[in-house]
Amino acid sequence: MMKFTKSQIALSVALSLMGSTAMAQEESTAKDVAQDDIEVIAVSGVRLSLKEAIATKRGSDKILDSIAAEDMGKFPDENVAQSLQRVPGISIDRPRGSPNGGTNGSTDGRLGGQYVQIRGLPVDFTQVTLNGRSLASGRSIGRQFSLDVLPSELIGQLDVYKTVSADQLEGGIGGNADIKTRKPLDAAEVGFSGAWSAEGVYSELADSTDPRLSGIVNWKSDDEKFGVLVGVTYSERQTREDEYFSWGNVNFGPGTGDGVEIRPDLATVPGGTNDGSIDYPNSLYPIEPLTQYYGDERTRTGLNAVIEFQPSDELNITFDGLYATFDVDETALQLPARFQFRGPQDPSLWVAADLNDPNGRGVGGIFPFLVTEAVVENDNLVYAVAPQTQFRSVSELTKMESDTLAVGTHVNWAPNEDWILDFDLGYSKGEQSRDLKSVLLQAFADVVYDARNPDNGIPDLYVTGTDLNDPDNYRVAFGNSNARDVKDTSLSFSVDAKYFLDNDYITSLETGVRYTQRSKEIKAYVGNSFTGSNGVPAVLPTSAINLLDFPVDDFLGEAPNANVIRSFVIGDPVDFHNKYGVERQFDSISSFKVEEDIAAAYVKANMAFDVADIPVKGNVGVRAVTTDVEATGALPVEIIIRSAGDYDVVGETSSTGSSYTNVLPSLSLNAELTDEVYLRFGASKTVTRPTLSQLSPRFTFSTTTLTGSAGNPALEPFESDSLDLSLEWYFNDTGLASVALFQKDIDGFVFNSSSPETIAGIDWASVDRPRNAASATINGAELSFQTTFDFLPAPFDGLGMLANYTYTDSDTDFGDGFEGQTFSYTGLSKNVYNLVGYYEKGPASVRLSYNYREKYLLEPSFGFFAGPRHVNDYQQLDLSTSYKINDNYSLTFNVTNLTNERFDRYFNNDESIIATTNFTGRQYFVGIRGTF
Repeated sequence: MMKFTKSQIALSVALSLMGSTAMAQEESTAKDVAQDDIEVIAVSGVRLSLKEAIATKRGSDKILDSIAAEDMGKFPDENVAQSLQRVPGISIDRPRGSPNGGTNGSTDGRLGGQYVQIRGLPVDFTQVTLNGRSLASGRSIGRQFSLDVLPSELIGQLDVYKTVSADQLEGGIGGNADIKTRKPLDAAEVGFSGAWSAEGVYSELADSTDPRLSGIVNWKSDDEKFGVLVGVTYSERQTREDEYFSWGNVNFGPGTGDGVEIRPDLATVPGGTNDGSIDYPNSLYPIEPLTQYYGDERTRTGLNAVIEFQPSDELNITFDGLYATFDVDETALQLPARFQFRGPQDPSLWVAADLNDPNGRGVGGIFPFLVTEAVVENDNLVYAVAPQTQFRSVSELTKMESDTLAVGTHVNWAPNEDWILDFDLGYSKGEQSRDLKSVLLQAFADVVYDARNPDNGIPDLYVTGTDLNDPDNYRVAFGNSNARDVKDTSLSFSVDAKYFLDNDYITSLETGVRYTQRSKEIKAYVGNSFTGSNGVPAVLPTSAINLLDFPVDDFLGEAPNANVIRSFVIGDPVDFHNKYGVERQFDSISSFKVEEDIAAAYVKANMAFDVADIPVKGNVGVRAVTTDVEATGALPVEIIIRSAGDYDVVGETSSTGSSYTNVLPSLSLNAELTDEVYLRFGASKTVTRPTLSQLSPRFTFSTTTLTGSAGNPALEPFESDSLDLSLEWYFNDTGLASVALFQKDIDGFVFNSSSPETIAGIDWASVDRPRNAASATINGAELSFQTTFDFLPAPFDGLGMLANYTYTDSDTDFGDGFEGQTFSYTGLSKNVYNLVGYYEKGPASVRLSYNYREKYLLEPSFGFFAGPRHVNDYQQLDLSTSYKINDNYSLTFNVTNLTNERFDRYFNNDESIIATTNFTGRQYFVGIRGTF
């Protein structure tokens, strides 16, 4: 039986002082102990990174995976999220894929990834921390932290916890991802050391080369008691995305003359009669299929500073700070074919669609869908010729400025050999200002839609008889001028204590308290201008404003055989608003503030004992958390609609409060079956709170479609009972084979659903709001294997590989409105795997990384327009190479999306009903790196 003596306890105390946060303290100690038992071999680069990651995993009493930097300032990938996706059970979320995707704060698209999902659960189920502290984010209106604001060069290690203990920050049902910045006293040598890099980044689709620069300087005193680290990064980037998008195929329901009616006589308008028959009463037809161009210029800066002072073996004090900016100037262009908006219903009056007639704006909601020709397959319209369809050229210019600040101090003190005390104070603030200006031009044309044989995911969508590149075929419809300011703050303070026992079973006791204040405020401003109001002429020709050239001549070039509109007339939003814009007004209905006060306390017992001569260690504990929430916002009491899209709102401000307490027990056990084989078990209750935007008492709407979106201050947190089992074989210091099983029973999770509601005296066709209505059971397995082939003869002894596979299955009940329908959990891919092969020998290093993620459910309903929306299978191949010129300099060459993959979404469980097809192209990185 194991028995811990005072000398062993003293050693643990000394080792624990190497940790920087209470959360990481135990893992750091375990890592150091584990590394003492491993033969020291001089390795660097990929192998060193893997060795350190394995040592961290092996030494922990929890189930975790880790990624370590290959060297100072050299993380494996450009983006933190890109590195995390190679961990078993990890996927990254790429949020672009809506027609306004570039203006809702989700600008990274498929170009790198912003958010992390653990074991397929939504991004809000992942608790992301920096040095053990929660992070505020202005890049989203939710609770999740956007990883694209953190330059990877400033990161030393990433730890992903699949199981939790009572001392860890609550909030992640999926798991916790802790980002660790480097510490100055970790440097191998005293005095000055550092690293720098300079890269040129070529984005193939954007045809642009941009700079990326970074530098880190570290100073460590001769007595190794004081150190300072400063890191800085700067990058510019021009990106481009080409996209096809559809709101989905829809049948608006009985009583509206639904379905598709073929009217050959409409081809000879004016004239024609309606015999009242409907050819396909149950068919679904597309709503506003469109082509879309995104182009943006982004500038990212990052500054990281750490001061560390360790005057004695008993005391360590750290001050750390991170400041990052992320600015984006984006152009978004789209041209929807608005099948539901045509000239007047009577074909004999279609002359009223004349651009000089103020009433020729087009009439919405005319059913059935009238076409001159149609082909319907499986109740879906796949081919149609639709006369006098409204087209709307939308030109949006968006400017976003994001700032993230995170500062903190940590004190680790061992007053004697029995006690370790940790004090931590942290503050973070995330802000974003977004300014959007748009102008919409309107035209009418006969359109042909053909989705029977799409080319590389792009169906045919073209017009006949009208030149959409001729400004005379358009008139100005209206413009939007909106702004949004996001401010997110988090202030936390924690005290933790650890008491060592001279006991045969319980080695130490831990307890602690934590208090957090979190506040998120959204302020919205609107100043829309419409023809025929606010002094804008009722008929405004395109000659009244500046027009812009279409920015590229190879739009949707990845689908060369698709007959699709590849350019169109676009207006200048700035010029329109300079001439006809109105002053922005505060939009109280879209603004809100949510404040949280969170108080937590825990107790935990760390254990070590033998079972049949098998050493077992672990912990058992409980965490109690009380959350007080107050949400403030304005709800409409009167909406005055002058015309579609032109209205006034009278709002009334109110505050709603709620309070709840969660008790979260946890158990972790780690049995060392042999010196190389470990068996781990975890059981815990975890919690995730609703996002701050979901809690807001807001209501945004469209008077054109009579649809809206609302928050829900009455939402409650959702809980999960989790079980984990992992068997791991560490056959050498860079070799690992493991299998893990897990189960999560989640109750009361939040999802959005739509239903008719009456608000401010208006009967809305559909209001989309979050509800605590669903439950799910998630089962899964993870397989992982990594090794080096140094037993092979030269030169093949430089080869190595990593492979992991995750299988996840779920049974989800979405509650009312989805009876009889079977769905997997949102965001859950049944199969995900990664393959990484590398060669590292002498001065050369090459790594080839392949990531595959199977299709998954994005949402069970997509607002008013369509049924379930899925993201299709996605795969990506990346290449990373470097060549070491000498001990101080190396050259690098990397490629992401080597095979130029596209990103797809589809509707109604049918991959032929295309929701989104998106192209980003390849990105090439060429650079030089130095150390000193």
